[in-house]
Amino acid sequence: MTKKDYAQFANMVSVFRKLALSEPKPDLGYIVACNDFAFSMADIFKSDNPRFDQERFLKACGIE
Repeated sequence: MTKKDYAQFANMVSVFRKLALSEPKPDLGYIVACNDFAFSMADIFKSDNPRFDQERFLKACGIE
């Protein structure tokens, strides 16, 4: 995978998280699921590419 691919996945997670947070009553279960999904992807990407920066990816996902 390329840096561009990682950025697209991070953007996708970020968009879903922002949608969930913008609801009048945010669905915390959905947000947790998005976070778990992002952490799982980060683990997979790291195992595929040792130079993959998990912290940077999670920040791009909106998880800090």
